[in-house]
Amino acid sequence: MTLLATILFVIYGLGIATYDFFAQLIRNRVLLKLFATLFFFALLNFLSNPAFRYETPFRIACFIAFAMFHIILALISGLRIGAGDTKYAMVVSFFLSAILPVQILVPGNLIAIFNSWVIGAIMTWRRWLQLKSQTAIPMAPALFFGALTGVLYSFF
Repeated sequence: MTLLATILFVIYGLGIATYDFFAQLIRNRVLLKLFATLFFFALLNFLSNPAFRYETPFRIACFIAFAMFHIILALISGLRIGAGDTKYAMVVSFFLSAILPVQILVPGNLIAIFNSWVIGAIMTWRRWLQLKSQTAIPMAPALFFGALTGVLYSFF
């Protein structure tokens, strides 16, 4: 079940990252579909796995903490981080909080956040040097690759 959720996340994530890269827009309906799909898998996991039920309060607390981090980061930046990017970051956080093994839930999320912002900073720096102006940058590809590093961390 976790493998299927991860495959669907990768498919959706590639689509969101590609569209954001070219259009600099993350559609709400796509995010809602992705969130509903991930929520369905989390609910199935909750109903079928007794251990997951005991871990659920910790997973919810981790999701809320990381979602609040992204919201605070958007507020600190003066809302220069797009609303779509913030919402996608929260969906990524939900995915990682629901999928990762509980032992590496926090480190996996932290690795994903760190790698996302490093990739985003590199993309921003490159774009600003290239265009000589501060234009919007697509953050979804960085968030997607950061989430992949968080998932890959669970294998090592």
